Amino acid sequence: MADTVSAIVSCEWLKGQLDAGTKGIKVVYAPWPPKQKAQAELKQRYIAGAVFADIDAIRDQSNPLPLMFPGPDQFEQQIGQLGISNTDHVIVYDNASDTGTLSAPRAWLMFRVFGHEKVSVLDGGLPKWIASGYPTVSDIAPVSPTNFKACYNPIAVYSMKAMLDNFSSKDRSVIDARSKGRFNGTEREVIPAWLSGHIIGSTNVPSTDLLDPTTMQFISKEAIKDTFQTYGVNLDQPAVAMCSIGMRASILVLGAHILGKQVPLYDGSWGEWHQKAPKETMSLGVGWTDTKNELISPV
Repeated sequence: MADTVSAIVSCEWLKGQLDAGTKGIKVVYAPWPPKQKAQAELKQRYIAGAVFADIDAIRDQSNPLPLMFPGPDQFEQQIGQLGISNTDHVIVYDNASDTGTLSAPRAWLMFRVFGHEKVSVLDGGLPKWIASGYPTVSDIAPVSPTNFKACYNPIAVYSMKAMLDNFSSKDRSVIDARSKGRFNGTEREVIPAWLSGHIIGSTNVPSTDLLDPTTMQFISKEAIKDTFQTYGVNLDQPAVAMCSIGMRASILVLGAHILGKQVPLYDGSWGEWHQKAPKETMSLGVGWTDTKNELISPV
């Protein structure tokens, strides 16, 4: 499928398409955290016609790591159940109240990994939609299942083996999308059993730096380029993105895509690396106690 759509679209553009009744537009609400909490936060406010994609369910359920990509058969079955066809232009959005966008780029990347390049992220998500004065509805749209076909693109995803090989070869720079504190090891990780820290030699580019805190939209293309360069990342050279669970890193992948650069995602990310990789490959930071909400230092 030709990549003929913009990676991000504005709320104004989507409102115009919906008002015009443009065929082949499929709006997908893909929030994080999953359905129950996200719906409670929103008080059932959706863009008209949106279907709900639970990205916590569209994953490899057999893997103990969170949010690992599913296989092609599972993806096409679950996406088909949402009534999405291979010819649809999919518009994904979420409801991150502080940044406007958090999980939609992960959904965007999943579609692309499985061969559906006609997918865009709604810039600013639901917060921007509401701030623009556009209407919402109280119910998710009913769906009629379709026969969606997936075609897995392995070069878009890095495994732990590929990352271990890269640690030795240094063929790709590793860019980590987590906050500075979690990367440096001074803040707790998102999951209590995990320690914070980073892969030795990786570079921290917080995903929030690609989003305007006022408008909750992506910063300009030139500003995205400047941000990567400010952190010492040259995207003219190969890179791979990671974070804790493969979500915030998807924002970096999207930012690189806007610049015309293809950066794969290390799917297992820090959650896998810090548990399985040799200790000499990482700098470890603080963690959680098992019983109290307080910091501990690793042995």
